[in-house]
Amino acid sequence: VVAMVREGRAELGVSFSPHSPGELQFEPLFLDRFVAVLPREHELLRQRSLRWRQLQPYPFIALQHPSSIREQIEQFLDDESLRLPVRMESHQLATIGRMVAAGLGLSVVPALCTGPMEEMGNVCRRLSGPNIARAVGILTRQRRPLSAAAEAMRASLLSRFPPQKAHGARV
Repeated sequence: VVAMVREGRAELGVSFSPHSPGELQFEPLFLDRFVAVLPREHELLRQRSLRWRQLQPYPFIALQHPSSIREQIEQFLDDESLRLPVRMESHQLATIGRMVAAGLGLSVVPALCTGPMEEMGNVCRRLSGPNIARAVGILTRQRRPLSAAAEAMRASLLSRFPPQKAHGARV
């Protein structure tokens, strides 16, 4: 999405806040918190929410580098003096979901991925205590007027979500 807006192939996009916005403008809509993704029969599912520390004994499936999600998770783990044993990696969240469903380990993803993860047969659990959140918002090119259709979409999104200021946070 970021590349499409940056290159002018799309006037507007909805995405996580870009690390290097350049000529892009980002208007935050909401914060998306991270959730644990577990296979359907996992022993941790007896609990309604989990702490990051509870994930440590289990094989972890991570996004491959370079990934802003992976970098954010690793920074959070370093700050919390935690380590998750990475067993496998993938470039795609869908592949991670399928590996979790096959019982190869567990993972942590943005909550926006809950629907697709659960459609694959996984169960997502809220992470309590300190957690990671990423701003999701509208991307446009700075100083470029939007078409009537793109402006209507922008206005619709802004009316649906109260204004936010955060661009990524620990919550």
